[in-house]
Amino acid sequence: MREDHFIYFFTVFGFFLRLLFSIAVASEIFDILVYTSLITFFFFIWIHLVLIFFSRGFRFSKDSFPKYEHEEFTDYIVKEIENRERDMHEIISFIESLSDEDDKKLSKSKN
Repeated sequence: MREDHFIYFFTVFGFFLRLLFSIAVASEIFDILVYTSLITFFFFIWIHLVLIFFSRGFRFSKDSFPKYEHEEFTDYIVKEIENRERDMHEIISFIESLSDEDDKKLSKSKN
């Protein structure tokens, strides 16, 4: 997930959290606006600091995830599943043909 999404989420989270708390505690509209704006600003600054320290501690690059190897492996798995599915259909059709032959033999023996 991109860092911008964390900033947006925690800013909105701080806004609604503080809005709920200020409605429960404050008695005037001005107090509600002041408390809500201060806590929203606090969450905005806090998430920026968290992301700064997180990105300093961990360096991620596009090369850290071996996408090509994973795609090759998943393609192999998909082919194996398709082969097994085809084999299962052949086995089922063979069993059905044996069942049909047995039904014919039983019907002939009854007559």
